[in-house]
Amino acid sequence: MNIKQISFSDINQVLAHQLGSVFQPTYSAESSFHYRRNPLGDLMEHLVPHPEFKMLSVRNIPHMSENSLAYSTFTWTGLLKHLRQMLISNAKMEEEGFKDPALYTSWLEPVNAFNVWKTQRAFSKYEKSAVLVSNSQFLVKPLDMIVKKAWNMFASKAYIHQYTKFGIEEEDFLDSFTLLEQVIASYCNL
Repeated sequence: MNIKQISFSDINQVLAHQLGSVFQPTYSAESSFHYRRNPLGDLMEHLVPHPEFKMLSVRNIPHMSENSLAYSTFTWTGLLKHLRQMLISNAKMEEEGFKDPALYTSWLEPVNAFNVWKTQRAFSKYEKSAVLVSNSQFLVKPLDMIVKKAWNMFASKAYIHQYTKFGIEEEDFLDSFTLLEQVIASYCNL
């Protein structure tokens, strides 16, 4: 994006693009004539099998400036291959490649671990685009770093007075730390 100083507007634009790519109308698996009625429910049913495993990550492609868009062509094979590489390397779909059992836990059959949702609509000026929503350990390290930093700030009483002024007690912080540490531990023990 070549942004020199990132603003909240820039962050909101990226988040809107990520969420928009997931929640655009898609056809149901049963029929290519009926759109899904509850995409969020479908996602949660398939990707969050247990309440302790609820960290979903979103990766979508392509990413390029509007100036380059006119000179680019995308193929489904190329987009999906790139998404698979992103999944394996945890970087920021060839459909058959995603059915590889090595990508998933041993207790989950690949046929249940991978779903394809399709639409004929273009998204965000891209004739073809692909998005991958996964429930994996990808977010454990960043979340763990954030929790450690928050613990250090909490231990040094940084900003606590500003929160207590609005009714948030130290016990609320401790409960939140406990919850996040349990999520991290659950993913690490997979």
